[in-house]
Amino acid sequence: MTIAATAPTRIDLAGGTIDIWPLYALHPGCTINLAIDLMALVQLHMTRGRTAHIVSRDQSTELRLDVSELEQMQSLPLIRELALHFSRGRRCGFRLETSCESPAGAGLGGSSALAVALCGAFSAGSTGSRLRADRLITIAKNAEARVIGIPTGIQDYHAAVRGGLNVILLSADGERAMRLPTDPAAIAERLVLIYGGKSRSSGINNWKVMRDRIDGDATVTRALAAIAAASHAMAEALLCTSWDGFVRAMRSDWDARMALSDGILTPELESAIEVARPAAAAWKVCGAGGGGCMVFACTPGRRERLRRGLAEAGFRLLDFSPSRMGLRIARNKP
Repeated sequence: MTIAATAPTRIDLAGGTIDIWPLYALHPGCTINLAIDLMALVQLHMTRGRTAHIVSRDQSTELRLDVSELEQMQSLPLIRELALHFSRGRRCGFRLETSCESPAGAGLGGSSALAVALCGAFSAGSTGSRLRADRLITIAKNAEARVIGIPTGIQDYHAAVRGGLNVILLSADGERAMRLPTDPAAIAERLVLIYGGKSRSSGINNWKVMRDRIDGDATVTRALAAIAAASHAMAEALLCTSWDGFVRAMRSDWDARMALSDGILTPELESAIEVARPAAAAWKVCGAGGGGCMVFACTPGRRERLRRGLAEAGFRLLDFSPSRMGLRIARNKP
């Protein structure tokens, strides 16, 4: 039996960074994202032997090793952590193939979507059952935190598990995801996504923000408060189907984010803004910035003009559709 698992990546629209504990305890708000069909894909086949055969298509890496050697595996650390977690002393072999349709370092939550797909596949392959969403998210975020060595945000995992247009409410009560009644396609048709090259490690950027906030940096504190306020404003705009309110909230989030940390905007992304300015109503980097993707918001009537202008200027457009479904797991007989 081969287990196939897919999970969507996401475009974060407002409230990023405050989805990291304890930042959302200090600045209660919400994070809003749209799951998109640039997917993380996993195929897992459990075998009777003791060989782990691992193929990462997007990392151009192929490994064969005894399952007892997984703990010493240096490359593909996310796969290592989750394979070890789900083996729980069982030493059966497996063949695993992974890939991600999101470019490397895009800021679209590709590694988190892969973690979710891996959890889904390993759970189905090792126990034959599907994990509850909250349990799966906990395992995926903790495995990724072990790999990067610092706390992770939680928004990517919710998009990957649930799909659709999400508001993740963040408060002293913890995190709670809810679906908005707004049609995801109505948002997607107003967005244009470009890839500006591989970003620096988002973990490094976010760790600096956390450290500065806990140290009481006044600029960072004000910026995070403004991001939380923008997230509330966007949630209200989406509930009321107010496009003007959506644009104002995205602009507010971007202004606050620019004050949050140096290096968010690269020269290439800065030039993309200048190209897009005549047609775009708002824009923001995806993820922590420093490269990766940038999303532009515009009215549907200006979308093709915006796409054409960016393409003619040499920017790589990423075509996408909203992913209404989150993690999918299929069992296929050979």
